[in-house]
Amino acid sequence: MFAIAVRLGVAKPDTVEREVVVTVPGTGYYGDRNNDEYWVKQSYSNCTLMATAMAVGQVTGNKPDEETMVNLARTTASVVYPGRRMYLDEDIANGVAVKDAVQLMNTNPNWNVTASTKRYLVYDEAGNRITGATATDAQIALNDLAAALAAGNATMVTINTDSVWSTQAQYQTSATPNYTRANHEAVVIAVDLVGGTVYFNDSGPGYGKDMAVPIGAFLNGWQSNDYELTIVKANPTTT
Repeated sequence: MFAIAVRLGVAKPDTVEREVVVTVPGTGYYGDRNNDEYWVKQSYSNCTLMATAMAVGQVTGNKPDEETMVNLARTTASVVYPGRRMYLDEDIANGVAVKDAVQLMNTNPNWNVTASTKRYLVYDEAGNRITGATATDAQIALNDLAAALAAGNATMVTINTDSVWSTQAQYQTSATPNYTRANHEAVVIAVDLVGGTVYFNDSGPGYGKDMAVPIGAFLNGWQSNDYELTIVKANPTTT
């Protein structure tokens, strides 16, 4: 009955929550492109780990190196795949799940950060997907992204690489591109709504530092995983 009520709009899904923590000023520009100093190029299929490192570095000023990230993930139990480690090996295509990366950030005392992830779709009480993200959800997600950047937080997004990287002159599209699969994690360091541009720290391509992407292409690529957004905040320091 609850799932039906959700579909009819007379009840709210248990998993939908919203907390307003900041009022976004109407400047249209949010974030700081100078955070490109935390960009790093990944050496393996570990984009989520490297996005995590860049996000942690951005909010703490101390970016973990790739070796540290790999060793942590290889020795930490996965919360997504019980019974195995978060990261199996550098030389395989399987990377780290976003939920595992969030767990890594929230439990590492050396970083002292808090991370949370949300996707903009509707589930029923059993965890089944009722509806995917809509155009309205895209606007909400974009507002949440801008608010997080305005608050000085780091933001990680799950995207489709063909949609995003094909906007770059250096990118060579394959003969069989896939524009719907969510297959990459990157950090957004700034959003210029007036100029219609999103700026990335993307560990995948060699040109991923402060990579400028038209906002339409970004939203298309971000939709591939229902605008999944991870916000990373530095915890208050204690004396």
